[in-house]
Amino acid sequence: MKLFKKPLAFFLSFFLLIFSLTPLTVSANSSKQSAINYVSLGDSLAAGITPYKSIGPGYPHYLTELLKSQGNVNPSYFGVPGYTSSDVIQDLTDPSRPNHNPMKKALRKAHIVTIDIGAIDVLAKMQAGQQITHADIKNTVNNVAKILVIIKTINPKAKVYVMGYYNPFPHPNSLYAPYVPTLLYALQQYNQSVEVIASFMNVTFVPTAHLVQANYVNYLPNPNDIHLSAEGYQAIADAFFNAIKSNQTSLVNK
Repeated sequence: MKLFKKPLAFFLSFFLLIFSLTPLTVSANSSKQSAINYVSLGDSLAAGITPYKSIGPGYPHYLTELLKSQGNVNPSYFGVPGYTSSDVIQDLTDPSRPNHNPMKKALRKAHIVTIDIGAIDVLAKMQAGQQITHADIKNTVNNVAKILVIIKTINPKAKVYVMGYYNPFPHPNSLYAPYVPTLLYALQQYNQSVEVIASFMNVTFVPTAHLVQANYVNYLPNPNDIHLSAEGYQAIADAFFNAIKSNQTSLVNK
């Protein structure tokens, strides 16, 4: 696998091109809401896949429980196992997709939106024994930027929180340990780029790398699987909730 030498500015210039071509013209639903409308988008982490391929609560489900301490919550979950950033873009833009209308309807009313996406774009190549290239990272970051622009176009008032990714293979005995140094560099470039893009768009970036690394034995019990334990999902939900509380005086837009 080869390392990437392009600077962060390359990703940002790519994002700015996308942003400049996409007008933010659609207004959010202005009617008052008595409950917190929460929408989650993402991949298998949002869907709640466990380290051993069963289905359980993901971090959005734990976050919903935390949000209930602030009032009634209307959650809408759109996490899909195996989803790439391109899949989310298609759901948001292609009316023929089953998720398209429900997703746009939920986003129009959303007060809070969380999203994790892009890991599978990169990890699928690594797990297939292929090189992760600079183009792969560029394309993924561009797609995440486009997703955020679309969300903000649908509902400019929604508070959006995007997750940073963690090292999915921290165990020394993982089958993927030889690839980890290059993978970490790729994830660092992804996280740094998305964090800057989020700041530019008034979106909150929620880092998770240090959180998971500090307790990876419990949070990632399967050395060869990227998915979190229940404790890991709860920890991610706590991180989102803390970001939400520190970012908003009121969780419901007036």
